[in-house]
Amino acid sequence: MTRPAADFVEVSFLLTVRDALSEQGLFIVNLVSRSQAAKDMVISRMKTVFNHLFCLQLEEDVNLVLFGLSSESCIKDNSFPEAAVQLEKLVKFQPPEISQSTMDAAKKIRYLK
Repeated sequence: MTRPAADFVEVSFLLTVRDALSEQGLFIVNLVSRSQAAKDMVISRMKTVFNHLFCLQLEEDVNLVLFGLSSESCIKDNSFPEAAVQLEKLVKFQPPEISQSTMDAAKKIRYLK
């Protein structure tokens, strides 16, 4: 695993982060690794710690962005289209190419747990 450092994905650290988050808090990890086993290990640990886990696989095969939420409530899969519309309204002030890139990335987010 390249990034983050192994200490930042140990269960003890993840539990500390989860406990420090507010009710609507979000923990984001940019996982950079060519090893599928390393990615699977981090995902498994985060699934055990966080109530909800989302991922975004970037175009480059080594980057995987993980979003951990500790809240009991969470956006439902069928709400993603509406959430994407709301996000699009929020990012219209940016140059169109950045706005489009943000929207394209948002559509690739998947729910893991």
